[in-house]
Amino acid sequence: MIAVPGAMALLLIFTFAMRVNIARKRDFISCGCSLSGRRGISNSMVLHNLILCLLLMLPLLPLEPITGFAFVNCAIAGLLLYLLLQLFGEIAALRMPGDRKPAAWSQL
Repeated sequence: MIAVPGAMALLLIFTFAMRVNIARKRDFISCGCSLSGRRGISNSMVLHNLILCLLLMLPLLPLEPITGFAFVNCAIAGLLLYLLLQLFGEIAALRMPGDRKPAAWSQL
């Protein structure tokens, strides 16, 4: 069970680094989480990571073991949640035709 606290610590460190860069007005940095690779960091992504940290605590709860069928259902639900997050991330990264992109993005 050491993997869960380790994953939480890494995610919190990454979230803190994102927040520091946002405070320094360096929000044009690509987080690497978008399929197009051109999505900058934002406060919504900080909130997203904090929610993921809360979800990471679920395996630490004392629950009864799940059966194979329930495990498959959970795996499918997790995959669908991941795909929805990717979809909404790509939609959020879209820009209107008149929008200007930050100067640092022209280097990508």
